Order: sequence, then C-alpha cells, then structure tokens
Amino acid sequence: MKKTRPGNTRNTVSDDQAISILLENIRKLVQTARRTAVATINSVRVVTNFEIGRLIVEHEQAGARRAEYGKEVLRTLSTRLMNEFGQGFSKRNLEYMRRFYLLYRERLSQIAQTPSAQFSLGWSHYVFLMAIDDGEERSFYEIEALGQNEMPDRSPTHDGRTGCVLPGRDAPLCMQ
Repeated sequence: MKKTRPGNTRNTVSDDQAISILLENIRKLVQTARRTAVATINSVRVVTNFEIGRLIVEHEQAGARRAEYGKEVLRTLSTRLMNEFGQGFSKRNLEYMRRFYLLYRERLSQIAQTPSAQFSLGWSHYVFLMAIDDGEERSFYEIEALGQNEMPDRSPTHDGRTGCVLPGRDAPLCMQ
C-alpha cells in the first residue's frame, strides 16, 4: 500500500529513496574531492620540501662548509620559519628536507621533468624511506609503497638512526 499525503499523489517511499540516492551521490562527490585535495596537498608538500632542501644545499655549497656553520644555519632558519609559518620547520625537519634533496636529486637529473612528476608518495613515506641507508632497499620499498599506496604494514616503532617514530599505516608524520 502506498503512503501518500492528502492532496499529494507522489509516493513518499519513492521520494525517500530518491533523496537517499541523491545523498549517496553527493557523499561520493565530497569524498572524492577530499581525497583529491589531500593528494594534491601531499604532492605540493613533497615538492616544496624537496625545493627547500635544494635551497639549503645550494646555500651550504656557496658558503662556509664547516659543520658548525651548517648547524647554525639550520637552527636560525628553523626559528625564523617557525615564527612565520608555524610547525613543520623544526631543525630536524629541515635536516630531512636537506637529506631528501641529496638522496633524490639524481632522479631529476636523469629525467627532465618537474619534481611533482617524480614524487608520488607523501612526505611521511619519504621520511620513512630516508631512514633506509641502502639505496636499493630504499628503492624497493618505494616501489612497494607505490604499488600498494602505502608503506609496509608496520606499527610505529622508534628508530635510533633518525630519533623519530617511523610511520605505520595511520601513524602521524615524523615531525618534531
């Protein structure tokens, strides 16, 4: 038996189903937009960190090469950048950015493309990968992560080499 309101010949069950379908379509659209936004932000973040690393390395190569000078530059940069932009620019993160550039710069010289075309993982993936000293092993895990869209399923563990927590599937970024 159809439920109808007085004076309304439309079926309310049908109206409710139509609204449910509309809601589901909107839900899918919003979820897709959010995933796209996150992926875009991650890509921009990785490229930005690569470029920051490049600028730091170029500055070091143009200036004094003493270790103490480099440490002081990173401390000063960290303080000033955090004052202006907030978290994400600790001395440790600047060291990661510098190391990221040094480890991945050859990739850009081999193929003449923009950095965004070369980096398909998120920043936390690259932080994880930079903790692996062996280049072949690092490449293996990068390829695995690209194929699975995630790093190997590991619970967060403390890494003595980097002094940070390595990201598991849902772990926060390694930022201090």
